[in-house]
Amino acid sequence: IRLSTPPVQLQTYVKIPLRDLPAPDCLQASLRIQDGMVTATGRFHFPENLAYLELLANDTPIAALSDKDDYAAPPGKILLCWQRSGPLVSGLNSGDLSITAVKGAIEARTPHVYGMAGMAVPQQTGNTLSGPIGGGSFCRECFFFATPDAVLEVSERGEATTVAVSQVLRHGRYRVVDSHGVSWQLLQMKDLPEMPFPLDRESGDFALAAQLSDRFNAVYCIRAVTREGRVFRTLPMVANGPDGPPVDFPVFDLLKDARAVREIPQSLVRDLRYVFSPEAGTLMLAEDGRREHDAVLGGFDYRTHSAPGWNVLLAPQWRQYGDGKWELVFAKGAGILLGPPVFSRSAFLVEMDVQFDNVEDQTVLAAIGERLTLQVKKGRLLGSITPAAKRLRWTAPKDCRLEAGRFYHLALRYDLETLTCEVDGTSVATLPVTGNIAEGWVLCVGGCAIKPPPAKANVLYRPPQATNTPNEGFRFSGALRSLRVANWPGR
Repeated sequence: IRLSTPPVQLQTYVKIPLRDLPAPDCLQASLRIQDGMVTATGRFHFPENLAYLELLANDTPIAALSDKDDYAAPPGKILLCWQRSGPLVSGLNSGDLSITAVKGAIEARTPHVYGMAGMAVPQQTGNTLSGPIGGGSFCRECFFFATPDAVLEVSERGEATTVAVSQVLRHGRYRVVDSHGVSWQLLQMKDLPEMPFPLDRESGDFALAAQLSDRFNAVYCIRAVTREGRVFRTLPMVANGPDGPPVDFPVFDLLKDARAVREIPQSLVRDLRYVFSPEAGTLMLAEDGRREHDAVLGGFDYRTHSAPGWNVLLAPQWRQYGDGKWELVFAKGAGILLGPPVFSRSAFLVEMDVQFDNVEDQTVLAAIGERLTLQVKKGRLLGSITPAAKRLRWTAPKDCRLEAGRFYHLALRYDLETLTCEVDGTSVATLPVTGNIAEGWVLCVGGCAIKPPPAKANVLYRPPQATNTPNEGFRFSGALRSLRVANWPGR
């Protein structure tokens, strides 16, 4: 069997193996995009039985031909996924999950193919699903059906939270941070949860439809897999919006080891402005609403599982101010994670409106491994960037001193030629530098994880134990009211 894609495999582009080249004699298809839907119609005829025929978005199945109607939800219900992420430590493998519909109804769903994060199907008693979470993976998940009016009480390791399904449906996901760095979320499924049963027929017609993927510049195609293991694909199709005016986009040519400028359509530029609202719990959504662009508030995220010294991260707290606006309040140990593909390790722009409780020693921004930092010490801004093996540092002049208790608009801009720091629209520091940032694939607001000391020699290895103490590397205290992250340094 073929297991579903694990969440640690982030697909940012599509590779088509030579064996998967289109075969129009065996597979004819017409793909169309209209009114937020992608449809595919056609016919197939193979010399051996067909196993699967799928509609893909960036190599992820979003619809499939099925004789058994595998994915249809019971009338009046929708398919949801409960997914938990936890640090790779001892002490979190035990515990139970309980999901109770205190209003509405829920129903267990039994998969026929388990993904790499799959756990045992919770047992249903009345309107409650319960069962062991299980170990062996830092990411665990299960599927179930619920009515749109359901209100769910979710208990994980004895920590309970009440979430209405309507909250999940508003943006397609809702996330909660529990103790010991554990986080979980409820997801409305857009991708297929598993592979369908094999078709076992040589020819036939098909008509597939799915909502457009929320992936950035998604690539769509039809893939057919036969019982003999042969793979066929149609030509890919991209659903771009208006290209817009071309922009000059700086890139670093690895072969020439030099900066270059390319002209690309504006639609290919990733420019993310975040919406400050608690509607998705401990997720902060970008204006475009794409899941891959979510900012993660505290807890554990699978994209950081191999970061050195990772353990517990607290979530900054939502606080209302002014005329119904929201800000995020940070205390020591709290932070935001911006995983790939949000942060570009090449050219970038980061802007934020931020206020400091004190200006003695704060870390505002950092990339995993401290490959990029923005700090304030004794009122002065300073930072560093590591494009290769050598870390380069900068410091704002003495006459540029920040004050506690007031908001500043900070901007960090890198065009592969110069790193510039701006305060309230005025440049306060520049640093000549070129090259892509070494590693540092996750951008953190509020600090950066500090690696614990190595084990002493001649001591038997013991796996790290679960803790509820946040990492000391996150030491920002203050408030955040706006955030923008772009892979283009233009204004």
